[in-house]
Amino acid sequence: MNKFEVVSYEQGQQLMPQATNCIAFFRSLYFKDMPDELNKNVWIAGGSVREYFAKGKNTDIDFFAKDRKSMATLIYWLRNNKNYKHYLITKNAIKGFITINDKKFDVDIVKKPFQNPTDCIEKFDFTVCCFAVNADNFYYHVSAPFDLMKRKLVINELPNPVDTLKRLTKYLKKGFIACNGTLMTLAKKIAEQDPNDEDIFAFYKFD
Repeated sequence: MNKFEVVSYEQGQQLMPQATNCIAFFRSLYFKDMPDELNKNVWIAGGSVREYFAKGKNTDIDFFAKDRKSMATLIYWLRNNKNYKHYLITKNAIKGFITINDKKFDVDIVKKPFQNPTDCIEKFDFTVCCFAVNADNFYYHVSAPFDLMKRKLVINELPNPVDTLKRLTKYLKKGFIACNGTLMTLAKKIAEQDPNDEDIFAFYKFD
């Protein structure tokens, strides 16, 4: 069974209206005015989409892209069309903000490229983060909607288990729960790490 599904705007109207509503929400803020070529190569993913479903709104956006050229084009477009202002460039992201209808939106552009939205969310640690959206489609882990509804932390992948442990604390404070299986899987993965490898302590790269 494929763990990840894709729903188009049209399919969502018939089968999954929540997906269509999500696409429409992010279209209205960003995608509707983007050039077609850019729309094909950039998307929003992770906590940005999760918070939309949890709260019905979002003020913190994480953009991802297929390649460096698309990232540069996205930055140029945001500056010229959304008055994007960046204030920090880190190893992993360009951090900035835009203002829409007097509301401030934090906008991060993740530097790591991915082949497509599915390739992107396959790398996220918890299923409740495994959402992505672009101008035409909604992408998700098949258990993500149910895990989010139950506020349950289920592991998808652990590319950076030490930092996932740090993120676990953040989620617990938000009211999420982690079962014994999740805790044991995380503990075993951390035990496999080399404490002398500084890369394992790097800040989580995607969300």
